[in-house]
Amino acid sequence: PTHSQTAHHYASPPVQPIIFAPPQQHSIPQGHQQHPPHQTTYAPAIPYGTAGRPVPAAQTQQYPQRPAVQQQQQQPVSAAAGPPMLHPVRPTVVAAAAAVARVCCITFNEHNKIRLMGANPETISSLRHAIAACGVGLTEDAPIRNDGHEYRLTTRPWHTKEADSIPPQLLLLAILKAMAHCRWNVVQAAHVSKMDSDKDFVMFESIEPGLGAVEIAEVDMFVMSLMGKDKIRVIGAGPSLPAIVGTIKQAFATHWKHSVKKETTQEKYHEFHMGGDPWAPSKSDEAMAKICMAQLLANIGSLGFKLYVSLDIHRGSKDSENECLVFRRVGRVWR
Repeated sequence: PTHSQTAHHYASPPVQPIIFAPPQQHSIPQGHQQHPPHQTTYAPAIPYGTAGRPVPAAQTQQYPQRPAVQQQQQQPVSAAAGPPMLHPVRPTVVAAAAAVARVCCITFNEHNKIRLMGANPETISSLRHAIAACGVGLTEDAPIRNDGHEYRLTTRPWHTKEADSIPPQLLLLAILKAMAHCRWNVVQAAHVSKMDSDKDFVMFESIEPGLGAVEIAEVDMFVMSLMGKDKIRVIGAGPSLPAIVGTIKQAFATHWKHSVKKETTQEKYHEFHMGGDPWAPSKSDEAMAKICMAQLLANIGSLGFKLYVSLDIHRGSKDSENECLVFRRVGRVWR
């Protein structure tokens, strides 16, 4: 077949128009009023209500049809009409900036090593000067892996006997003061290493930037060493030493039934030799020893000092001391 024959073969049949006959006129009985013939209005689209019923034509006339979107975009928007409608926009994912490091830690390793991890160069330099100020030399002063710095000392401060324990405790005090002056406050000390030669490590947190610089007077600290079974040694207290010694005497006089055997005062420390072994008491004196220690802490707190950190830097040695209690004066940058 030809193209014209194919098109004629598939062509749709012509649509026949539908003709509606006019309504028939009926005779109206006498006495009845004649009404005008009913006229039906056909809308292009019959809206439906909420129940699915057609809405009357009279009601549809109260709500004109919304103009097309193209017409709304072409019409200018007046100021009285308010801001234009904003369409939702897919948010753009932006990578967060790297946060400034707020924590660091110090570990006391083997017999003569100090490792500082997570600190800035200013803190590394300040710690170096603090070690040198204590008269301790360095055989190694270099970075280590994983954002750390190691100081290897010429002496063996973490493995000393009782008679030689004053310099290591003064070194510990100098380290904590240097860290505090660099805006690092102690959070906690703990022993998490399984190595026999490793000691407690100290965790630090940076203070808020709005506090400003830390003055030397704001890092007032001293060490109280609990040695053996019956000794207390106060180290590096400076001008506060007489008041601290008085509070210690008052606590033991009121809560400990044994008297002081011996009291020694030197240039850098003050030592009490107590009777009754308060750090290794008998069962009958155990409760009394705990209450006495609590009263001692309360008396020191009345002078403005509070326990800053408690750690053992001689852990693992035969002459290991019980604990080093470091106290710090409460102030603006530490409470």
